[in-house]
Amino acid sequence: MGRNILFKLLDGFLLILIGYKALGMLFRVYSISIVTRFINGNVSTRPQLSYIVKGIEMENRIDYFFIITFLILLSSWFYIKYRSVHRATHIPLNYRPIWAAFSFVIPVFNLLAPYKIMSDIWLVQNKNMSAEQDGKQNIKTWWILSIIVFIISRLLKVLAEQVEGIEGFLRFEYYYLFFFAFTLHYILLTRKLVRMIGA
Repeated sequence: MGRNILFKLLDGFLLILIGYKALGMLFRVYSISIVTRFINGNVSTRPQLSYIVKGIEMENRIDYFFIITFLILLSSWFYIKYRSVHRATHIPLNYRPIWAAFSFVIPVFNLLAPYKIMSDIWLVQNKNMSAEQDGKQNIKTWWILSIIVFIISRLLKVLAEQVEGIEGFLRFEYYYLFFFAFTLHYILLTRKLVRMIGA
């Protein structure tokens, strides 16, 4: 019962996150449009610039909530799934189940452990051999995207402190539009894997 509830919570949250990222992309398109018009001399857009700045500040606070919630739900599901596959097989797996709960947050360990754990879960869980290679490829792509999303997010935080002037802000909004599109793809693939493996 608990596993089903957690699975539904994670699946529902990922849907919300997909919607949030899609809205974030729309906000970025709106922001780019307003800032471009302002740069081109349309001063009537000046009041909207302050709304954009406030929107970005609010977005930053919401992002922290979503990141923490995502990590808690995904790590909990990861731990429960890994513990259940340990019980279901005599095949030696890469880690003890408890490591799955912290695999996304322990520095250095988080660079490879989630990939290996997800691969272990798929190895034991998958009963459809025709989907074996597709599952392995999805897991590999998911983990490469995970690393890239993390690196880009760190890079954008550094670059945000160096933004100067309205042109610099506009360029940064293009970066964020790309980042949101990339992150949306990552979340869609995460949901695909979660649903593929199940409760």
